[in-house]
Amino acid sequence: MTVRTSRFVDQDGDKQLFIERALKTASNLGIKTLAEGIERKEEYEYCLAAGIPLVQGYYFGKPSAEPAAG
Repeated sequence: MTVRTSRFVDQDGDKQLFIERALKTASNLGIKTLAEGIERKEEYEYCLAAGIPLVQGYYFGKPSAEPAAG
């Protein structure tokens, strides 16, 4: 499941409530979650604390035609 409410999620109680409910539902169904649109350290830290296992966004890098070296 992809959660797209990550913009300023660290500051928005309504988004946090939505994410809590979505994570509970996903957990009950055995679905792994992904937060996308992470652009700030605070958003990333919130996602980690909330238990979202996968994140992506400009905070980690801009889209590129070439894959990142790993």
